[in-house]
Amino acid sequence: MTKSDYFIQESREKTEDENVRTGRQRQGLRICNFERRMKKWRGLFLTYHAAKTNSYIDNRIRRLLTMKLALIGATGFVGSRVLNEALERGHRVTAIVRNIERLPVHSNLIPRKADVQDFNSIASAVAGHDVVISAYNPGHDLEANPHLYRDIVEGAVKIIAAARRNGVRLVYIGGAGSLHVKPDLMLADDPDFPAEYSRHSPPSLAHFAEAKKIGKDVPLGGRTAFLLFEHDKSFAWSFLSPPLFMEPGHRTGKYKPGTDAFPLEEGIPAGIFVEDFAIAVVDETEDPRHLYGHFTVTR
Repeated sequence: MTKSDYFIQESREKTEDENVRTGRQRQGLRICNFERRMKKWRGLFLTYHAAKTNSYIDNRIRRLLTMKLALIGATGFVGSRVLNEALERGHRVTAIVRNIERLPVHSNLIPRKADVQDFNSIASAVAGHDVVISAYNPGHDLEANPHLYRDIVEGAVKIIAAARRNGVRLVYIGGAGSLHVKPDLMLADDPDFPAEYSRHSPPSLAHFAEAKKIGKDVPLGGRTAFLLFEHDKSFAWSFLSPPLFMEPGHRTGKYKPGTDAFPLEEGIPAGIFVEDFAIAVVDETEDPRHLYGHFTVTR
């Protein structure tokens, strides 16, 4: 090796060492910046909850942590409670209904008239939101509407397509019919349903039990609606089924998360107050712990 070659090699080694040090410094700087951002967000989060405890919420923090939600079926049995829960948490809600006159007045509520069975209107209504919550329910009375099964399934098809077209995450409230009483058997397909299950129905749900005796269109429709979601990862979704006995009551602030298995309490179908079910819906909306999953909650 000549003297000039030696100096060239030494210069290259120094340059490589310097590049390595610079790279490490940059990597360390990126890590520090990331940790600094995480500490900032954690501080804001803790400040937010401390503020809630003291009944005072800083407007800047509220704007950072609230979401823009589209709620389909906001005046229904479940949807009205989900609406109240979301508004109480400070979220901005577009309430998508057929009759906007039934909606309450609230500064964070935007009424939007649309029909689930009209794809263009529902797709336009959910555009531009952080999350879509579907509490769509065409009813339980087969005598009043003999096309309930069709309406449930076609409604689910259009809601899924609307969420997928707009790239919006969907939290879908289904029915108990899609919960598994056995690994290979859903409730809606159980030959013992509804007779063996509905005899435990609480008085407040007697009208639902009677409706199911006429036909199983509603639970079968709910089961088929879930099958439209199963194994589909082309868009973000969570599917939440209530237990069989979801009744009106009061907000206790508590619920037990479950799986897609039909929940029992001492051999009797489990239940929940619809007000607590709404808490679970908004919790999943804020923090999707069951993404691409099917689950239920009980009291």
